Amino acid sequence: VMGKCRDQVAVGQDAVVTTCVMLERERGTVVALRAKISAFEEEAEGLRESALEDRERAASMTSELRDAESRMVLLEQRVGGLENANEVLLRKYGALREQAASIQER
Repeated sequence: VMGKCRDQVAVGQDAVVTTCVMLERERGTVVALRAKISAFEEEAEGLRESALEDRERAASMTSELRDAESRMVLLEQRVGGLENANEVLLRKYGALREQAASIQER
């Protein structure tokens, strides 16, 4: 009976040792997974911040584009006005040349 009892104790001890080893492995796995989760959370936060910066930059660029378009419209209007003024000046210059030619003929 004593031998049988010792065998059962030895088997029980082996089982405890095996369980402890497995438990330590699982703890190591849990620690590694927690580290991975933490790294993923940090990366996700960085990506969120980057996305926010990208949205802000896009909004700023859109605003700058609208400003540039407004300036372009104003410049086109000025160019149109200058073209009209140039035509008027060319007509006046032509009239002055005709007057000068007429004066020279006299």
